Amino acid sequence: MGNLGSIFRAILMLSLGFYQIYAEPFGDKIALLQFIQKMPPTRFLNWNFNTHVCTSWAGVTCNKDQTMVTALMLPGFGFHGSIPPYTLSRLSGLQRLSLRNNDISGPFPSDFANLRNLTFLYLQFNSFSGPLPSDFSFWLNLVVLNLSHNNFSGGIPSSISNLTHLTTLDLSNNSLSGEIPNFDLPHLRFLNLSSNHFNGTLPL
Repeated sequence: MGNLGSIFRAILMLSLGFYQIYAEPFGDKIALLQFIQKMPPTRFLNWNFNTHVCTSWAGVTCNKDQTMVTALMLPGFGFHGSIPPYTLSRLSGLQRLSLRNNDISGPFPSDFANLRNLTFLYLQFNSFSGPLPSDFSFWLNLVVLNLSHNNFSGGIPSSISNLTHLTTLDLSNNSLSGEIPNFDLPHLRFLNLSSNHFNGTLPL
C-alpha cells in the first residue's frame, strides 16, 4: 500500500510539472491570433496555434507563471490599417505595448480603455488620426506615453494630468492645436510637444 501511495504521489508531481510546462494563457493566445488574422503583418511573424504563446512567439512576454501576456513588442512588422476591435484590448494583463514604426491608421482604439495595467505605450511613427482619448484616467499606471509622428488632431485633454506616474510624454509631430494644458505631473522628466499647432506658451 505504501508503494502504491508513493507511485501515486510521483504521478501527481509529474502531472503538475507537465501542466506548469505547457500551461499558457489560452484567451490571450486566441486574441493575438485574431489580431494578426484581421491585420496581417507584412513581415514574418512566427505565431502559430500549435506553439506556446509565452515561450515561442516573437514579441510576446508573459508573467512568471504564464497566466497572462504582459508585454507585446511588435515594432516595424508592417501592420497596415486600423487595429481590429476586441483583439488586443482583451489582453487585460498587458503592461508594455509597442506598435511603433508600422502603418497603423484610424482613431486611437477606444477599447484600449480595457488595458488598465499599461505602463509603457509606444505608438509613434504610424498614421493614427482623430482626437486623443478624452479620458486618460483609464491608464493611471502609465510611465511612458509616446504618440509622436502620427496625425492626431484637436487639443490635449486635461485628463492627461491624471497620469501622475508619467516620466515621458511625447506628442510631437502631430496636428494638435489649442492651448497647452497646465501639466501637473510630478515625475515628468521628458516632454516633447514640438511640430504641432498649439497657441500660447508652455505653462510653467
